[in-house]
Amino acid sequence: MVVTYLIVGLFVTSSNTIVLADMSEENGACDTLFNDMLLDQTCCISERFPEDQSKCKIPEDEDKMCDFYKCVVAEQNVLTDDEIDEGKLKEFFDQWEKDYPKEKAMTLRARTGCLNGKYLEYINKDNCLEARLYFCMYINSFMECQSWKESDRCTKVKEHAQKCKDVQGMK
Repeated sequence: MVVTYLIVGLFVTSSNTIVLADMSEENGACDTLFNDMLLDQTCCISERFPEDQSKCKIPEDEDKMCDFYKCVVAEQNVLTDDEIDEGKLKEFFDQWEKDYPKEKAMTLRARTGCLNGKYLEYINKDNCLEARLYFCMYINSFMECQSWKESDRCTKVKEHAQKCKDVQGMK
């Protein structure tokens, strides 16, 4: 699980520009939430966040991060001929819903926020499609976290997630 969180943090800090759907300048809570100092997925207690992605190694060269995201997405079996397959992505969400019934809100939010090409809206267009899909699924799942670890840091992250969710109309 720590690997996943580290990866997202690395990605956020290396992507420089994070653009959420319908993001406006006054939505500081969203900007703050995804600031590398606050981003801490370990605060969200969830069965769905993978414990280990050891098949997909984080490259030392930042320019090769796309290879990592391609590996992660390929492991989820949502690609056809190295392209994101919307039909397979829908099947993936269907399986998530079956595997994690207690986290239905997370699945629904990710499904709604990422299907039909909506994942293209989440980070700048210079990033590879697989990175954009990964980030979209992460953000939408995180916004619907139902169980948070108890700590000052996690309380702060939870507050920013709720504020961001409110300004994004994700009630």
